[in-house]
Amino acid sequence: LIEAPTGSGKTFAFCQFAMANRKTVILYAAQTRALVRQMYDDLVAARVNVVHYNDFPRGSTIGSGVYVTTNESLKKFVEAAIEQGQDYVLVVDEIHMALDDFMRTDAKNRLFERAIGRARSSLFMTATITPLQVQKLLDTVSRACGALSPEMYAGFRFLPAKSNPLILKPVSELGADFVALMRNYQQLKTVGEAIPRTVLIVPTSKMRSFDQILDSFGLLDDALVVSRQESTPAEIEEARTSTKPILISSPMLVRWPMQVNK
Repeated sequence: LIEAPTGSGKTFAFCQFAMANRKTVILYAAQTRALVRQMYDDLVAARVNVVHYNDFPRGSTIGSGVYVTTNESLKKFVEAAIEQGQDYVLVVDEIHMALDDFMRTDAKNRLFERAIGRARSSLFMTATITPLQVQKLLDTVSRACGALSPEMYAGFRFLPAKSNPLILKPVSELGADFVALMRNYQQLKTVGEAIPRTVLIVPTSKMRSFDQILDSFGLLDDALVVSRQESTPAEIEEARTSTKPILISSPMLVRWPMQVNK
């Protein structure tokens, strides 16, 4: 069981796995047709032998390669592999959705257990899964494979990693530190280094003083200073979607769905 955030590289890792196991029969199942099509396209781009479930009539022969299918159509691949005596690796993407689907009926539940029990190995991937679903998966695998051990079953959880943590501090703690911060940013700019994404929420009455400080350090082009009272709607919209590293805003503006890129 692999739990890793969306965008962390599960699809890429699976394509690498498929490329390294070209002589293996791999049954890849996902809940939606869109996800199946996306995986099919990724495998084609990786030059892996791949068969879409719509291109596999019942009774077809299974050979080495990846067979991508929805959970709904998984049955014909499992039956074909068993009937033809083919070992296979089972891969179920978005297992949190698959579990809910396979548990809807006894027939689907039995199919899921059979698919796991006859597989040489199984890989379950998801971006999120509840403790109850983890326990249900454990119970299902246990029934399909017998008593479990760390060698037979393992779960890996990769938490989101932030290289740019958000640090919150009250404005009262800034004082002269703001000037020191801008001086540091000036030095970064001078040597061509990136200025960190910085958002300050300050009282409207102090907005213009920040303009003066930014100007004195040559940072006006790297910043936006806006408030609901003093800025036009166009200026506020620009601040909401800006990629400039420094944003200084009045408290009223943060009620808007401001986009912070980093």
